[in-house]
Amino acid sequence: MYSQNSHLNFQLKVWLLTLIVLVILIILVGGLTRLTDSGLSITTWELFVGFIPPLTNNKWIDYFNLYKTIPEFSEQNFNMSLNEFKVIFWWEWGHRQLGRLIGLTVLLPLIFFFHQKWIVDLKKIWINFFISLFSRFYWMVYGIQRFN
Repeated sequence: MYSQNSHLNFQLKVWLLTLIVLVILIILVGGLTRLTDSGLSITTWELFVGFIPPLTNNKWIDYFNLYKTIPEFSEQNFNMSLNEFKVIFWWEWGHRQLGRLIGLTVLLPLIFFFHQKWIVDLKKIWINFFISLFSRFYWMVYGIQRFN
């Protein structure tokens, strides 16, 4: 398939099939996030601490108050309660967790394959990785600013 090394071929197949499944899943979750208007419910991008959801009622209120500051709340969801906010928050939170999982699913095997010297030219891969990472961040920020 990719090389004469059947062990490498198997690992690459598993890696690529896993990525295909995750991409299909994030498209579905992203579509449902969009349909439920949940996409801007988390108004901050906390890359490393954002994987922990609000655990206390005070934290939920803080997140809800942040959401109240964006035009989506004032123009569309001005009657929303905290419990209704939690529903859209969980959709967006799950979507972001899946995005983090995809990033790790790309990055960790890539480092492993490079370390094993199964991937030699890593420069193009890193450039593509950082371009995709930047574009995801840019569109997330643009989505919030678009409503301001």
